[in-house]
Amino acid sequence: MDICFVTRNQSLRIGSAVIRALEFTEHVHVIQLEDDETEREIANECGANVFHHSNWSTAPEIANSLKDLIHSEQIIVISLDNDWRLSNLPLLFTSARTAPDVLLALKMDPTDRRHSSEQTILQADAHAYSEVTIQHAICSKDGLEQISKQDRNDTPGDLPENLRVLVIEVKSSAKTSNQQSLTTISGFSKLLYWMLESKHPLILFGIPGVILFWVGFQMADQLVNIGGPHDTVGVGVALAAFAATLVGVFAITASMILFVLSKQVERIQAEFSATIET
Repeated sequence: MDICFVTRNQSLRIGSAVIRALEFTEHVHVIQLEDDETEREIANECGANVFHHSNWSTAPEIANSLKDLIHSEQIIVISLDNDWRLSNLPLLFTSARTAPDVLLALKMDPTDRRHSSEQTILQADAHAYSEVTIQHAICSKDGLEQISKQDRNDTPGDLPENLRVLVIEVKSSAKTSNQQSLTTISGFSKLLYWMLESKHPLILFGIPGVILFWVGFQMADQLVNIGGPHDTVGVGVALAAFAATLVGVFAITASMILFVLSKQVERIQAEFSATIET
């Protein structure tokens, strides 16, 4: 069985997806809808065959790109996006054993209350390929070949009658206003990784922290030595001394934590590189 991931800017997830898929099959493919060099390098290093797809992203065009790549009699095609979870792969692989020639899982609107179950069976000719988004598909080699001959405005119901075709609608993840995707926070992740990879957290945070702590301590010491009643200026100096000391302690603590984490990152990277080489 072959497994194919259809991706669009999924460099943060493609590595784990390919490694997980290789537990079930030796033939893992990645079709990129957008050219992403980082994603390509990660997928190649993990053992997948990567191809760039520049045509329409509907089922017939994807099938046309895959028909000459398939090594077995059946293929699982997965749209790797925020609605698909890696934990779904074992169940999907198991269900492929009893799947028809063509099984298409369309995304369902999570706010549509007409569907109470997780998936609903649809009429094969209810939607054209251009009208829907496919979450995953399971196709036999012949089924994939027949889909590749269709047009994007055709429907699964237009496939030859000798093929067993099943079209279902599955629930996608509900989107909330405060939900952040991995791509949204990737900027912060890159910044954090840079801080860990810089290997100088003691210089970036430790030295400024020591200076601020020393300045705050000196200000507090001078304020205490003045003696007598303190006016508003003295209170302001006291607050500044407290703030400088607090920031200094925080910076020193952060530098020590980042230094330890950087060492752990180096160890994990070394172990991962050794695993890839073996």
